[in-house]
Amino acid sequence: MAICFRVVGAGAILLLLTPYTAGTFFNWAHMTIGATFFLAQMATSAYMYIKLPKDFWLSSAILVQLLGGILAMLSLPDNLLALMLQGEVLFQIGFALLVNRTLKVYLSHQGSQQMHSAATDDSLSLKFEESDVSQQKRNC
Repeated sequence: MAICFRVVGAGAILLLLTPYTAGTFFNWAHMTIGATFFLAQMATSAYMYIKLPKDFWLSSAILVQLLGGILAMLSLPDNLLALMLQGEVLFQIGFALLVNRTLKVYLSHQGSQQMHSAATDDSLSLKFEESDVSQQKRNC
């Protein structure tokens, strides 16, 4: 996920530096950067989808992202639709939902591990205290 965020960060700056209305070179550079942006996010989403437990929210998020990507792709120059902005917004909403779901699953997993670790530590300290008490009784 970190690599994807680095690509997205650099890609956002590069997209701003290559306005598609400034000529053919800038238009192609803008579309190439946007496609790289799309591929990085889609690969990250596919990886997260494969790794996470499947539920309604995860499936909905990937479908929203795919729908947005298809709308944006069909809206490229000389194609069928003129819904580039709507497709890009849907794509980003789907990606944000996937990242949100990933963080929720990861944080709940981390929390359960910490609780398990704390419970284990408590039981060990309880056993340790019991052994101290039993040793004191023996000494008396």
